[in-house]
Amino acid sequence: MSGGILGAIAFSLAAGALALWTQRMQRVALANRRALPFALCAAAVALGAVALGREPGWLGGALAIAGLALGLVWIGLGLLARQSRQIPNVVVGQALPAIVALDEHGDLFDVASLRGHPVLIKLFRGHW
Repeated sequence: MSGGILGAIAFSLAAGALALWTQRMQRVALANRRALPFALCAAAVALGAVALGREPGWLGGALAIAGLALGLVWIGLGLLARQSRQIPNVVVGQALPAIVALDEHGDLFDVASLRGHPVLIKLFRGHW
């Protein structure tokens, strides 16, 4: 198989992994379903490296480099992420605990006001 075709396949695998991850993230369905996107990225890295060794031409080379870079960045970010594998205190579909706090305008906000509506709450700790 030519280097150009391998480069295109490498890029397609990396882009497919990103699309799959985005789709699962939007459906809040990432838990225990991370292996396939990372396997696709590993395959993209391997095929991109092989493609570059087979004189892929400028377009195939660009696609191979893009697939290789995207796959490496994706895998690197996954290895560097310090996400907890513990069971969370609040699980998807479970009732939220009672919380009352100030919102961005200084008004009181009660989580109970969200009852009956689907809600996605994302909490993170800033590192600045």
